[in-house]
Amino acid sequence: MSNKLERATVMKTRLFAMLLAGLMFSGLGCGRRADARGYPIADTPQQAMENMRQAGLSGDKEAYLACFQVTPNVERIMNSAFDFDMAMRGFRRKLAVMYGREAAEQFDGEPCITDGLEDFPAMDDMTFDVDGDRAITTTEADDDSATGAPGEDSKPAELVRVDGVWYVVVPEEGNAPTGQEFDMIVAIMEARPGAVDDVAQRIGDDGVTIEQLSRELAAELDRAAMDASLRVMGPEGLEEAMMRAMVRASREARAERASQEAQTPLGQ
Repeated sequence: MSNKLERATVMKTRLFAMLLAGLMFSGLGCGRRADARGYPIADTPQQAMENMRQAGLSGDKEAYLACFQVTPNVERIMNSAFDFDMAMRGFRRKLAVMYGREAAEQFDGEPCITDGLEDFPAMDDMTFDVDGDRAITTTEADDDSATGAPGEDSKPAELVRVDGVWYVVVPEEGNAPTGQEFDMIVAIMEARPGAVDDVAQRIGDDGVTIEQLSRELAAELDRAAMDASLRVMGPEGLEEAMMRAMVRASREARAERASQEAQTPLGQ
C-alpha cells in the first residue's frame, strides 16, 4: 500500500470512529418504561440505582432496560448494546477458562456494561441530592494512593421520578440521529455480538495469545461496523456522514478550547 493510500485509509478510519462516537450516544434520553420486573419497586433513587446494578450483573435485559427512560428508537440501540455486553461476558469467561482469570481480567478488549457495574459503588458510598421529582447522585472517589490527596467526585448520574417510580436518566448529547443515520447505528449495534462470537472461536487455538485476540477483536468489530454502515448508507452516504462527523468534532473542539480559555485567569 502506498503512503498516500495508507494515510487516506487511516484518515477514513478516524473519521468513521468520530462518526460513531458522535452518534452512538446522542439519542439517549427520557421516555416511558415499566417497573423492573422481579425487583423491588424503585420508590427511592437508591433503589433505582441498585436495581440497575443487579439487573445488569445478572444479565436480565428486560429488568435492566426498565431502570431507564428511553425513546422507542433508543430502546432498539440499548437492546443491541445489552446483547453485545452478553457476548463480551461470554468472551471473557472463555478467556478465563483457557488463559486464567487474571489474564482475562487484563484483557484489553472492548468495554461492556458489566465492566462498570462490577465496580459500582455501594449505596453507602453514594450521595443523593433529591429535589422534588429529580435527583443527582455522585460518588467520591478513593484517595489517590500515590499522593494521598482526596479523590474527586465521579460524574454525577441523574434520576427522575415518574408516577412514584424513580428511573435513571441517560442525558442526551446533541440531536438524536434520524433516518439512515439511525438505521446505521442499529445495524452496527446488531452486528457487534456476532463479531465477538466469531473471534471467541479462536480462544485457545494453538499459538493464539491474548494480545493477538485483542487485536483481532478490534479489527473484527471495525469490519462489522463498516460493513453494516455501507449496507445501510452506501459509499457516498457514509462518506457524507463521516464528513459531518468531522465538522461536528471540529466545532466541539473549538467550543471546548474557548470555554477553557474563558476559565483561565489572565496572565496564566
